Amino acid sequence: MDNLNTAILSKISLPIPPLDEQKQIVIGIEKIKEDFSELISRQLKEIDLLNEMRQVMIASAVTGKIKV
Repeated sequence: MDNLNTAILSKISLPIPPLDEQKQIVIGIEKIKEDFSELISRQLKEIDLLNEMRQVMIASAVTGKIKV
């Protein structure tokens, strides 16, 4: 197999969408990124809340406030 070089690459045709379509693709990707960031943030808050609840349950069990 020949090495990959500019002569070989120049022979390859790559379809590129029109600029307007590229911009729409970027907008769509940014929206998905925002949605994922929001979901991650919510999940991290829920994890923190569950950890707090766990600590309260442990403290309540140790101090005898609840029967185990």
